[in-house]
Amino acid sequence: MDLSDLSLISDRRKIGNVLLLAAIAGLALVIRIWPLLHPGIAWAWHPDSIGYARLANGLLAGCGFTQGSRSACGIAEVQRTPGYPLFLAALPSLRAVLGVQSVLGTVVCFVLALFAWSRWGLAAGLLTELIAGFDLGSIMASGSILTENLFTSIITLATLLQLVIICRDTLDVWAIAGIFSVGFLFAIATLVRPSGQCLLAVTLLGIVPLNNISLRRKIMLSLLVVSIPIATILGWSYRNYQQRGVWTFSTGGANVLYYSRAVNVLAYETGRGASDVLADVVRQEGRETGAPDLWSKTFDQDPREMYEKGFRILLSHPSAAALLACEGFLQICLLPPNRIGFSTFLGHRVGNAEANALVSRNILSTIRLTFASPWLIVIRSLLFYQFALNIFTFIGVGLALCRVQEAPLPNVWLVVIPLVAAFLMLAPAAGLGEHDRYREPAVPMLAVVAAFGWTAKPRRATLTEMCSVQATDT
Repeated sequence: MDLSDLSLISDRRKIGNVLLLAAIAGLALVIRIWPLLHPGIAWAWHPDSIGYARLANGLLAGCGFTQGSRSACGIAEVQRTPGYPLFLAALPSLRAVLGVQSVLGTVVCFVLALFAWSRWGLAAGLLTELIAGFDLGSIMASGSILTENLFTSIITLATLLQLVIICRDTLDVWAIAGIFSVGFLFAIATLVRPSGQCLLAVTLLGIVPLNNISLRRKIMLSLLVVSIPIATILGWSYRNYQQRGVWTFSTGGANVLYYSRAVNVLAYETGRGASDVLADVVRQEGRETGAPDLWSKTFDQDPREMYEKGFRILLSHPSAAALLACEGFLQICLLPPNRIGFSTFLGHRVGNAEANALVSRNILSTIRLTFASPWLIVIRSLLFYQFALNIFTFIGVGLALCRVQEAPLPNVWLVVIPLVAAFLMLAPAAGLGEHDRYREPAVPMLAVVAAFGWTAKPRRATLTEMCSVQATDT
């Protein structure tokens, strides 16, 4: 057998691997699109969806970035950023939005799997795609009128582009263009979701490992790239100052601090339910309305006031605040989706008996009611699958941290960058509830790190080996 025959076999094997990954991506797309078989969008609606839809209507009505209609325009919005409402306004219907989000989620899984396969082998590519493509929280995010899917797609592509630049290990025109594209992607991500500000440090990590350039050039590149999202943040903050007299990129952080973290601390200290405490706080603030979402009640509240009251409560109960933060971090890493919400998403209206079984704390009662309903058996099985998948993923992350220590320093960045990005998404959201929703932006990055951890050989490797195509895939 000559070299041409070996090359032909290798090419066929590569094509077969790509087709296999594409087939799995196709299955992930079918699962994401399947809820669209249900009529309407009730299953995709969330209390937070109300605000995004109203802001999109305001844009379409010519009111600018404010909730409004053709008959009347409201005050300028400063809590939410314009990225997602613009996305909604650009598409013909909310069902079209859900279709586009399903495609975006699938493309991210497929591209990430191609990266893992080309660097670490077919097993890594398959694991990456299986974890990211069949995560229940990610599937629900694709089928919800919420920012998670769009935000996740943007930051994942930005992080992946950084890894590709590191693997090329050449600072040429394409690398520079890619570096600046990373800056623009992170800037767009902050406009979709204000928590993207936490990822500013990640824009710099892709430049640090570059070889063959001086420290001075690295500093210049870093300053230029990070200036893109910073200019975006400052520009939108100035807009808010001009419109409402408040210098802030978003009042969402103050809202979360006061109405979520502080409320949870008060609930823990008093032994009451968080929803009851929240209702009392809203009533005390004089913001009780008939609206079902918190945004409609607090979107025009002064952020300085919310920060002051929120910090005062947290500093008054430091032990409870620290305990809830640690507990919340574990929950956001491991807990599966909300049971009743997941059942509703699948198009099943939960009855009273099923609701009692889903939230019951009595083990024997839960088992009895579960086996009395085939639907509850399915729901419980899927939630157990997700819990096991979360544990499997974080074990893989732990293995990656152990095995990357055996590699030379440049190899560390291929694991550290997505892991840092994932942590910066998980930590601020710890303790906010809806754990699967807030974990979703970190899932693709955790998937690629876990895939490396489960499949990497425990030996020292060179950067060339880490970034080269595995010709011996099986």
